[in-house]
Formats: sequence, C-alpha cells, structure tokens
Amino acid sequence: MAAWGVLASVLASSVVGSVVGSVVHAEDKQPANTANTDNTASTALGPVTLAAADAHQPKEQEQEQEQRLPDPVLPPLISTIRPSVSDTVDVVPQGSLQFSGGYTYTNGPAGVRSHSAPEWLGRVGLGHQSEFRVIAPNLFWLDGAGTASSLDQTAFGDMQVGFSRHVDVVADRWALALQPALNLPVGGRAVTAGGGVNPVFRVVSTVLLGRRWALTNQLETLLNPSGNRLPRAVLTPTVNLNLNVTPRWGVYGEYAAVVPTDAGAGGSVGVAQHLLQVGSTWAVRRNQQLDARMGTGLNAASPGLFVGVGYAIRLDGLFSDR
Repeated sequence: MAAWGVLASVLASSVVGSVVGSVVHAEDKQPANTANTDNTASTALGPVTLAAADAHQPKEQEQEQEQRLPDPVLPPLISTIRPSVSDTVDVVPQGSLQFSGGYTYTNGPAGVRSHSAPEWLGRVGLGHQSEFRVIAPNLFWLDGAGTASSLDQTAFGDMQVGFSRHVDVVADRWALALQPALNLPVGGRAVTAGGGVNPVFRVVSTVLLGRRWALTNQLETLLNPSGNRLPRAVLTPTVNLNLNVTPRWGVYGEYAAVVPTDAGAGGSVGVAQHLLQVGSTWAVRRNQQLDARMGTGLNAASPGLFVGVGYAIRLDGLFSDR
C-alpha cells in the first residue's frame, strides 16, 4: 500500500532592514602662516581638541560601518511533514539539511497490532523553491497474537526518493507543492508495494484562512505498472485544517483515505481505508520540533486506533547558498 507521509503546519518569516547614519565634520581652515596655539579645531559638533578628534575618528567610522550593515536575518521557523498524512507546501531553505523521525503504534484490522520506527525522512534544500527528499525503509513489528492472522513478523517497509517544488499561486495566501517520487519496493511482503519501482506523484495545496488558520488538501497517486497482486493504483486524498495557536504551537484535525482503484491480482486488498486524526506540533527551537498525534479508522478495514510521537531538526548553512 502507499506509505503515509507526515506534515507540520507553520512557517514564520523574518524581515530585513538597514539603518544608515553619518556624522559630518566641517573643519575651519586657518592661514598657512598662522600657528594653532590652543591645539583646537571647530567642527559641526563644536570645539574639540585635535587629539580628541583623532581619537574619535576611527570609532565613528566603525559605528558608521556597523550602522550600514543589515540586521541579521533569522532562519525561518521549522516546517515539517510530521505528524499528519498531508504533506507540506514548504521546502527546506537552500543549503539546509532536515531530518525527522518518530514512532507509531497501530491497533490494526483483524486485531493485528503494529509498531513502526524510526520513520526517518531526510530533506535537502536545493534553492529555487525546491528540495530533494529520501524516505528510508521503516521497520515494522507486526503482532497477530490471538488472531487468525499470519502476520507475526518484523519487516522493513519500502524506500522512497523524490523532489518537492513550491509554487506560489496567490502570494502569501495560496501555495502548491508538486512532488514526483519513486517508491522502491525493498520491504517485506506484508508491508511493501511489491513488484517493480512504483511512480508516486503528490499535489499539495495550502490556503491561508486568516492569520491563524490554514486548509491543506493533498492527492497522492501511487502507480503499480507491474500489475502484481496489489492494485494498479492507490489514491490517498486528505483534508487538513490547522490552527496556529501561537507562532510555535500548532494543532490540527485531518481526514485521510487510502483508496485502491481495484482489488489487485490477489483480490483481498481492494477495500478503502478511511482515517480521522488530530495532532499537535511544538517548535522548541527555530530549527527543532516535537509532535504527537492520535487517530482512528472510520470503517472495518481501517485501524481501530493509532498513536504516534516524533521529532525533527534542521541544520542550516551546511551548503553554499550561492
């Protein structure tokens, strides 16, 4: 089945300004044959000794240079793909490297319990509003104890590589992300998309509904050209409503579905899953975030309960931004 992606909500931006100051000195000229017996000069700031004027000159030049320098630009507040199913329209700043990971417990259909970690995702800012990303194989512990299931096993999931491109539709109001990717079926039989390489394409849209609210929609399509036991395609639509309680603390509610387009050759995986979840994010630093989520399935084919926690960190200035 399609791997779940995860998101977090908010991006804060900084403002750059500069202040330029200058001190104008006007020195009175004296005749060449006239001695300056009191060792003073008249300036725009009033009479001062020449020694004092000389002493203040370098300091004033330093102050003038400092005033001409722009104010330091703070890096943007971290924006992640955790912990929602919906992705993010934001990309990692150019020259930055961002990692995120977490743990999820799921009480799945037919009483099968699963644990997954480390949910590792790496993102590299490429500039021009784009990034490269890698989803590493996730480790699943499947426990069907007390059921008729044969899924008692530990298995790695699939790996995914791709790009994300940010597109402004309406400046500061509506943005898109176009995200082509390849799903590499390296995982165990119980948790892999199987067959050959699976193309994946996501379109993510976020509309700001005022200063605190944002609405995100996503449609992910995973294709299965090999036509093996799994469906020819799996669609993952989502609707996410996010509230920025403070600049660093966000909460959200989300609906997501995993919809196979057919039953596949096996005939047992053609039922859609419908999920409802809530979650929260907290930016403990500008470049670090903690998150938590919990949710439930809305039909018999969906998990009964799932909970998860996670962490993300961004390392800035690792690569040239020129």
